[in-house]
Amino acid sequence: MNTLNIAPALRKAQRCLSLPGVLALVIVFLSATSCQDVPITERNQLILLPSGYVQDMSFSSYDKFLTKNEHKLLDSSHERTKKLKEVGEDIVSATEEFLANKNELYRLDGFEWEFNVVADSQVNAWCMSGGKIVFYTGI
Repeated sequence: MNTLNIAPALRKAQRCLSLPGVLALVIVFLSATSCQDVPITERNQLILLPSGYVQDMSFSSYDKFLTKNEHKLLDSSHERTKKLKEVGEDIVSATEEFLANKNELYRLDGFEWEFNVVADSQVNAWCMSGGKIVFYTGI
């Protein structure tokens, strides 16, 4: 009796297809379950980490930055700091109004808005999740 032994060929095919197949399934799964609409552009974005986790990391990093650069922070009474806070509060108000009109104010849950100016000639500004914002005097 002449039998065809295809088991070795199947095992080889399974090894070759397993990693790409698994990766494809993971990508499809993440795309289907982890997408969220962006409020203004209404495009989809992939969310790999919960926003609360990202905010916790952001707050921790921001606190470390402030501690490390404490000697460079402008006082809250400094004119530049006052102006940044004034503009920042206007942006916060507009953001809250916009999201409230879309019934999406929950997107700001956990935000702790904070505005600081660093005395540094570098032309830079940045923000972190949760409303942490820094401007440099070089701007």
